[in-house]
Amino acid sequence: MKPNRIILKGYYGAGNIGDDLLMISAYKILQELFPEDKIYVDTKSDYYKNLIPDAIKLTENETNSTDLIFYGGGGLFFDFQKGDFKHLLLNNVVNLLGIKRFIYLFSLVRPKIKHALEQKIISFGLGVGPYPNSSKKYIRHLVLFNKMKFISVRDEMSHSILRKAGVPAFLHTDLVFNRDAFPFFKEIEQQKVKKDGKLRIGIILRDWRFEENNISKYVQFYNENKYKFDIQFLVFNPTNDTGIIEQLKNSKISPILYNPQDLMSFLELMKNKDIIITQRAHGAIIANQLNVPAICIGIEPKLKNVHRMLPNSTLYLDKNFDLNDLNIILMDKKKIDALRKATKSDAENNLKKISKLKNDLNNFLKDNIQE
Repeated sequence: MKPNRIILKGYYGAGNIGDDLLMISAYKILQELFPEDKIYVDTKSDYYKNLIPDAIKLTENETNSTDLIFYGGGGLFFDFQKGDFKHLLLNNVVNLLGIKRFIYLFSLVRPKIKHALEQKIISFGLGVGPYPNSSKKYIRHLVLFNKMKFISVRDEMSHSILRKAGVPAFLHTDLVFNRDAFPFFKEIEQQKVKKDGKLRIGIILRDWRFEENNISKYVQFYNENKYKFDIQFLVFNPTNDTGIIEQLKNSKISPILYNPQDLMSFLELMKNKDIIITQRAHGAIIANQLNVPAICIGIEPKLKNVHRMLPNSTLYLDKNFDLNDLNIILMDKKKIDALRKATKSDAENNLKKISKLKNDLNNFLKDNIQE
């Protein structure tokens, strides 16, 4: 049956540059797959029109069974909060039985679960997890995954979590590696970069409410090295990272804030760096697309996963790294040059995975969805 509407869902419109680029990439992929259809985007803000002018904002709260719903990338499904013993027990049962058997047995107790609205849901470029063993969200998310007709995840950790629960999924990569969706990356590459001899460092921090991410350490690094290096703090999500902004300003440091109305200027600032130090996964991925190497700081498992996506052009440091170790890395010009030279090969490897994603998704739609 031909879909009534093509709907794109994600964490869109919240003023985060990583999610904005995911939205652009996911939308462009759907445009390729459905060139004659209108595509509705579920977004919190109207600035999406600056980034994808042809899109239509989804205004209805509900979708119906004839809609074709796409979850377009990003870490949408995770949980860092521990639950209770009941959920620990249930989660272990799900992992033992697999989600399909669990739902079948659960439906014997609650028959209404069989009559849930059967929607056509597809996800691509998805990040899944982590989940604590007693997570209250784990089963709820697995039930949704079980309803999805096609799942593509971006990293091995996500793939492993779904495999453990008996959910079939493709393993591809992050949608921001979809270079064809971003012609402005090529435009920025061609710009000349000013050099004054100092190493230019961009630092991307995240307001991480689940545990202390030690912003004071980065302030100390700045104060000890501000005359030796050219250091700039870049804020990916000014709406959520208010604690970082306040702490930096209290330390007499003026961070550069991402403005969704001026995406290019922020990307140009990132391009002008010799290296990016990042607590955000897309800090390293975007840097890669601008041929800038990165150091991933492991405040959560996602950063380790991104380092695995970019093994030759990024380094990984534990969140409790020693400043002396960081300084040793930054003083090694040959090492940084080698990382920079490897950005293109890492980007090409991920672009191949994007091509495979498009091909796998296209084949699935041809076989299962009438156009």
